[in-house]
Amino acid sequence: MRLELTKEQFRELLKAVIIGVQIREAVAEGRDAPGWQKIRDIERYLLSLAGDFDSADMAEYFLNGWIASDEASEELDEELEEYDNQEFWDRLYTTLGQRDFYRTITEEERKFIADNNGLFPERMHVLYKKYARELERHGIDRLEIVVEEKMSEDLVLQLTKTEYAALKSVMVLDEGAEAIVKNAKPATGQFVLTGSWQDFDDLAGFVAATANHTRSQKKEDILDEIYDKIEELLEDGG
Repeated sequence: MRLELTKEQFRELLKAVIIGVQIREAVAEGRDAPGWQKIRDIERYLLSLAGDFDSADMAEYFLNGWIASDEASEELDEELEEYDNQEFWDRLYTTLGQRDFYRTITEEERKFIADNNGLFPERMHVLYKKYARELERHGIDRLEIVVEEKMSEDLVLQLTKTEYAALKSVMVLDEGAEAIVKNAKPATGQFVLTGSWQDFDDLAGFVAATANHTRSQKKEDILDEIYDKIEELLEDGG
């Protein structure tokens, strides 16, 4: 069997192997797993062929073997750093979303997951979007340990008529968030909403999800304002 590659294909293959070596090495060290060095032999072999593919800039001979050049290593280190950064944020918002979901999972949701080969219901994706939006806008600046007593207090939020109208357009709500919206009281040109810390936290997720999907820029801006008000309320604890 003969494998024919263009220069561009060879360079991409070599990059993939160099990155693969770094990942396999890091995983193997954590697991104390032998045998991972086999991929290092593949890397050395490909590096030895770099000159044949007009890619000598990617390899250099050091002591008794071929290694990736400083130029290639720096370029790929930047790509790995970018990947690690994205992976951190993705794992963070999915972990937080799943934590919240399983804290309040219903029997109906358990059945949905079982009947759909592990597929999560829509509420899970609402929670994902809530945390993704939070992390995108504020990073980890607002991630804090919340005292339980603070979470048990009833919170009060005031919205303008326009904001409340937009809030009522949020179609997907759980029981607690829906109660906050339905039980709002009018007061001198505004609406007063009350509820628990947890229910407001859930409501923020539904607002964020709706804002992400609306096609109206005006509506998105209003929902963003509502989201910010709820998040400020949660941060202050009422």
